[in-house]
Amino acid sequence: MNLTTFDRPIIILPSLNEKKDRSSSISNQLFYSYQSHCSVFKKCGGDTDIVLEPNYKFESLNDIVEQYEREGHVIPETSIIHLSDFHNIHFSDLSHVSQSIKKNLDHLQSINASSPFELSYYQDQTLTNHVDSLDQKLKNVSRHQYSEIPIFEYWNKDISLNNEHIEQMMKNPKWIIQLVVFFSSLTKNKMTVSIEDLNFDSFLYNQNGTIAAFISYDLVNIRPNFSLTKITETNLRAFSKLLWTFYDYSSNVETDNSLFTNHNSLLNKLLLRIKSETEIEFYDFQEIASFLKGEEVSGKPARFGVFLDVANIYTGLQTMKIDFHSLFLSVFGLEAKGRIKEENKHAVLFLPVYEDERKTIKVQGQQQELRETLELEFSFKVHETINGTPKAKSIINGEEIDVDDKMLIKKMEERLDYLDHILLLSGDAHFVDVLKKYEQEGKKVSVISIHEDDTSNKIQTEFNHKFIHEYAECISI
Repeated sequence: MNLTTFDRPIIILPSLNEKKDRSSSISNQLFYSYQSHCSVFKKCGGDTDIVLEPNYKFESLNDIVEQYEREGHVIPETSIIHLSDFHNIHFSDLSHVSQSIKKNLDHLQSINASSPFELSYYQDQTLTNHVDSLDQKLKNVSRHQYSEIPIFEYWNKDISLNNEHIEQMMKNPKWIIQLVVFFSSLTKNKMTVSIEDLNFDSFLYNQNGTIAAFISYDLVNIRPNFSLTKITETNLRAFSKLLWTFYDYSSNVETDNSLFTNHNSLLNKLLLRIKSETEIEFYDFQEIASFLKGEEVSGKPARFGVFLDVANIYTGLQTMKIDFHSLFLSVFGLEAKGRIKEENKHAVLFLPVYEDERKTIKVQGQQQELRETLELEFSFKVHETINGTPKAKSIINGEEIDVDDKMLIKKMEERLDYLDHILLLSGDAHFVDVLKKYEQEGKKVSVISIHEDDTSNKIQTEFNHKFIHEYAECISI
């Protein structure tokens, strides 16, 4: 195996490619990557050994291009090719972005975290020694001329840039563990990586097959308002993409075929559980870590049910729309993905009858459109109720109750013995008794309603209840 050695540092640039917004100045592009690197380091640097201290220096564009032409030690190469496309460099941008970086860092909480994985390779490091130096670098940003930009320098004589690492990665799956810890730390700190642009060149590799560093900080997004479930799903998909990219790439590299088939069977076993970006049989990175340590997750999968009181929910929604797929994942977690069966999703529609036949036809027509949406887009089993009046109220066994509530309660009682965790979309007090039955049977109950005015006090205080605005990422206007 021919090894590559370097006597000069490698210059690492963000992904300046044809997809980037040409209206944005190069200073914004490069300083965003710098800012992101500082943020990720302060949040995740103590968790993973592939997030390196952001050692940046300022260089002119001409100097970077000259080094590339002289030695070629600038990556990614595509950024050099497109570097000349960015001409609009402004000092005001530098000053603005510098202030933004400083403000962001001031709000980031320094973390000295311990690994949740207890993996042998884990490298513990504290951040206190780096904070002062980073802040000083940020203070110096605006002092530089606008022709100078921040670049990340990486110096490691054992770095591999000529595919020497591929064969070693087949022998040693340690890089998979590194990826698990990296994505776990991002997830814990509410960060995601852009799946579309992420690829295997987003990392540097050692010649022994391990990951030396993550380098594509321009692809990292801080998501303080995203649910942990959504962040976990995004990062699981990114992890899956990297595994399959390596599988496809390495299968086309000329190596000893036995290495690929005998890869300690770890990659092959993992890919059997991760069939694609959307078919992942793991719910979080902790579960993957347990799998990698041979602690196969067992147990009977939970069974989930959803019950939608259409009148109660949609009356308050007005022009808002719920993405039920996202909502279910936020409530139940990734464990429920693809496993909330149609027979366990029930919605009840009330069809009013008015004295004015034209109004009856109009309103019932709107209800039918809603029914089609619930059935076709979200796979609900929709039940219709009617009592020949404009309102659902009816006297049943001497008690005034909505006929649609009565129907939904019946469906909930029918599934009582089968379901493990239910979500009720209603704030109506009529559901209190059936919800208590579920809890008495050891079932988990979640309730979501729209407004406090439409929600029973007992629903709010006696059950795991939230208002729909607490799932803002699942609602569109």
